[in-house]
Amino acid sequence: MGAYLCIASNGVSPAVSRRITLQVHFPPMIWIPNQLVGANLGANITLECNTEAYPESINYWSRHESQMISNGGRYHVIFTVTTYKIFMVLTIHQVSYNDFGIYTCNARNSLSSTTGTIRLYDKGGIDPDYEKEQIRKAMQKEEEEDAAAKISVKVLKKEEVIDSGKLGIQSGVLEIMVSVSIALIMPFLFRPGT
Repeated sequence: MGAYLCIASNGVSPAVSRRITLQVHFPPMIWIPNQLVGANLGANITLECNTEAYPESINYWSRHESQMISNGGRYHVIFTVTTYKIFMVLTIHQVSYNDFGIYTCNARNSLSSTTGTIRLYDKGGIDPDYEKEQIRKAMQKEEEEDAAAKISVKVLKKEEVIDSGKLGIQSGVLEIMVSVSIALIMPFLFRPGT
C-alpha cells in the first residue's frame, strides 16, 4: 500500500509523470504477543492484541464468546489506529477470581472476521498493595461495626394512672435496639476450593 510515481520519458521534453495510490484490500489478521498471561489477585494487568486489515476493521474485546468488554469500572480499553493497523490494549484493574479465564480480541471488516484468544491465569499470589488495602478496609469496617455495637433502651411512653384507678401503660412502647458484631471474615484471603 502506498503512493507510487510513474514517470514516462522518450528523450523529448517534457517527461510525463503520474502519481498512483495503491490500496490492497485484505481481511483482518491478528497477532497476539502473549497468549498466556499470569496475574496475582488484586494486581493490574494488561492484555495486548494487534490487528491488520483494509478496509479498516471494527475491533473489540469480548469474554465468554459474546460478552463485549467496554470502558468502565475496572476495565480500560485503548485502541491505537494507523492506516491499516490497530493496536488493542485491555487493562484490568484489581484482578479478581472472576477475571481469570479466556479473553478474545475480535476484528471484522467487509471481507471477513477473525479472533484471537488470551488466557489469563491465577499465579497463586496476592498483590501486596491490594492485600494491604483489603486489610485496611476490613479494619475500618470492624471499627465502624464496633462503634455501632451498643445496646440502648428507650421508653417512648411513661406509665400513667388510668382514671379507673388501675396502673397501666397507655399506648406504651418499649424499644430495645441491639447490634453486635460477632466476627469478620476476610474472604479475599481464601481461595475457592481450599
